[in-house]
Order: sequence, then structure tokens, then C-alpha cells
Amino acid sequence: MASEKKVQKSAESIQKKLDERIKEMNCLYNLSGLDEIELTVEEIFEKSAEFLQKALQYPELAEIRFQFDGREYQTEKYHEKFEKISAVSKRGQNQVLEVDACYYNEKGEQPKINFLKEERAMLQAIADLLGLKLFQKKINTDLKESLQRYELVTRATSDAIWDYDAKTKKLSWGDGFMRLFGYKSGDGKDISHWFDKIHPSDKNRIEVKVESFMQGDIKWWDEEYQFKKANESYAFVRDKAITEFNEDGELVRVTGAMEDITDRKVVELRDKLSSDISKVFNSSESTTEALNGTLHCFYSIKNFAIAEFWLVDNKKESLVLTAHLQNTDNKMLFYKKSQQIKSFKKGEGMPGKTWHNKQELFWRNLDSRKTFVRNNAARITDIKTAFSFPLMHDDEVLGVLLLAVHEDIKNESHYLPLFRKLSDQIGHEISRKKLEE
Repeated sequence: MASEKKVQKSAESIQKKLDERIKEMNCLYNLSGLDEIELTVEEIFEKSAEFLQKALQYPELAEIRFQFDGREYQTEKYHEKFEKISAVSKRGQNQVLEVDACYYNEKGEQPKINFLKEERAMLQAIADLLGLKLFQKKINTDLKESLQRYELVTRATSDAIWDYDAKTKKLSWGDGFMRLFGYKSGDGKDISHWFDKIHPSDKNRIEVKVESFMQGDIKWWDEEYQFKKANESYAFVRDKAITEFNEDGELVRVTGAMEDITDRKVVELRDKLSSDISKVFNSSESTTEALNGTLHCFYSIKNFAIAEFWLVDNKKESLVLTAHLQNTDNKMLFYKKSQQIKSFKKGEGMPGKTWHNKQELFWRNLDSRKTFVRNNAARITDIKTAFSFPLMHDDEVLGVLLLAVHEDIKNESHYLPLFRKLSDQIGHEISRKKLEE
């Protein structure tokens, strides 16, 4: 009987040791399956701590700490003062991973538990495996950032390179800013110098993104917005940047490159508007309905102060206001102050001159320009700049598109080419629609 108990006890002891070794093997297996490329360092630590706790003698009491590359992760109740086992893995001179494990009970005390030699061996194996994964991740991250910086620098021939020093809070611009936007390169500007040149319609969105980016919430910066050039026109830009933080997690610098994408953006907007305009004309019952729908399409890209269509009457003696929107108080006030003006003769006012010349016009200072017949209404509603485009078919002017904005635009770089093409399409659509009526 005593012999049977001894055998049973021996068997139980062997089974327990076997169970412990299985837990250790499962831990190493799970660690080997971690994707160090996709996971963040914090996620690697969190998952590794979970695997390691389960592999120790008493998982419910085990607490873990990792220290690597200036970072530290520990489970909730880990305490430095408690007796622990440690393992260190070194990769190169500076890449050191330290793994610590201790036991901690609900009373806040360290239970009297002796660590097994197998646990110590397992901890070293885990440190070696995890250290290798973290080392590979750091190499990959450093390489990615180096390639990104290299891409930014090598694009300097076509882009405008900039650099922000977080310590001095100064912004430096490269030579590309003169070539693309007309600004002199140099140092010593603060970040507001850049913010002031962002178009009002984009500024709030970009400010929110910049704050998040510089806090480290966003790793890579890649945004599109409108940027004011030295001649006071706006360019569409794509701005890409990366940040550099020190070991304490503090921002050191930001390096970026701005690309002028105005030509590409104009083509994208034109193609979208062209498609929308075709749909509007195909679904509308009348020319007037189609033109009003087209104006709504225009407002999807910019809230114009004025957007209106003037069509040549049947006698071909004058242009008649056929479609316009009064969707704001300011627009309603403009038309109230100019309500007596419903038509123009050829050569009269901006629409009439566009009809007569068969050419687009770009006028500034509308509030004081006598040839802009509605200059008083423009002054009251603070409208500064206007564009007009002939709507033609078979070399005949069928009407005029007039657009105006509140900004005093000295040079126009994208609305003119954008609506020049669209005006040709609208002229053909009007001709087709009139044949259907």
C-alpha cells in the first residue's frame, strides 16, 4: 500500500513537472508567433506579459516588467522591492532588453514561493527570443524612417522642403519655396508664418491634424490643402512630413516636403463637375432647371459670393438673367440691391463684354469699378473679384457664366482653367437641351 502511494506521488510529481514544461513551451511558441512588424512595441510587451504570466508556476500571482530602448512596461501590481528573477538579452552595444518576474498576492505582500531553475531558464529563453524580435522591429522602423527622409530629400528638386525645430519653435524653408510659391528660403520663421498662408476653408481642419501629429498621435503626415503663394493666388498642395521624438517622448523636429498639385487637382475637379453637370442636364425637364442644378454643383467645390447664368434671348438682342442662387442672406441682399438689373446689351457690363469679346474676363475691385454695373451691390456685400466665361456652341455665344468671390484675388491659377473647359461643355449642353424643348 505504501509502495502504491509512493508510485502515485511520484507520478503526480512527474505530471506536474510535465505540465510546467508544457506551459513554458506554449509560452515560447506563442511568443515566436508574434508579428513584430505589425504590432507596436507596447502591444508586443502586453501580449508577451500575458504569455509569460501563464507560463509561471502561479499565473494568478505573477507580475512582469519589460525594459527596452528607454521604454518600460509592467503589469498592474509589479513592484520593484519584491524578490524577482531577471533575464537580460543584448543586441549590439545599446540594444538591451531586461525581463523581470515576481509574485504578488492580494494583500500586497510577496508570497513565499521559490522560483524554479526551469523558470529562470525559461525567462532567459524568452528574453533572447523577445530581444531578437524587438531588435528586428527597431531595425525595420529605423529603415522605414530613413527611407521616408531620403524620399523627402530626393524630391527636393520638384518639392519645397521645410524643417521645424521644436526646441526653438522655428520653421526653415528650402529653395523650393521660391521656385513653387515665390517665397524666399530661410530660417527664423515661426509656425504661424505657415498657418497664415493656409486657405480659410482648410485652416481649421489642418490645425487639428497638426496638433495631433505633433503630439505623436499620427506617425506620418500626408494632407492636401490650399496654400497662398507670394502673388496671393492659391495653389493646391500635398504636404508630407515625419516627426522625430527623443527618448523621453518629446518632439525634436519635423521634416516635410510640399508638392504643388494644382494641375492635377484642377483636372480632378473638372472631371467630377463634368460628370455631375451631364447628369443634371440629362435629368432636368428644362434648360432653366438644368442651369440651377449646375450652380448647385459649383457650390460643392466653393461657396461663391455670386454664381449666375445669363442666356441670350430669342431675338439675340440682350442677355437675360436665367439662373442664380440666393441661398444666403448676403446673396439675397446683393440681388435686392441690384434687382432692377435683369438684362445686359452686348458690350454692357461684365456679361455683355464677355458676350461681345467671346472671351473670359477676370475683374478685380468690383465695388469701385464703373464697368461692373452692379458695383454698389458689390460694395454693400463686400464682393471683390469676378470671373466670366462665354458659353459657346459652333462659335456662337449662347450665354455667359459669371462667378464672384469675396476675396481680392490678384492672380487666378485654377478657377479660370477649370471653368474654361466646363463652359465649353455647358454651351453644348444648353444647345442640346434647347433642341429638346
